[in-house]
Amino acid sequence: MYELRDAHGLSQDQVAAAAGISRWSLSRLELGKTTPTSLALVAALADVLGGDRAELARRALRDFERREGAEPT
Repeated sequence: MYELRDAHGLSQDQVAAAAGISRWSLSRLELGKTTPTSLALVAALADVLGGDRAELARRALRDFERREGAEPT
């Protein structure tokens, strides 16, 4: 997710505010410490970041699995 945000030149504060979440929550998502908690959040983030919703969900899950030491699916 960080890559998409960085490519658009957006700050965590900007993306978080537009998606309706806290900067802390966005940071945890970018670091793979958590995954999006709803499809609505995936949709909001994809709309802000200009990405495909399914791809954004896959990226978030991949980052989380890497952090947890699991094999990405």
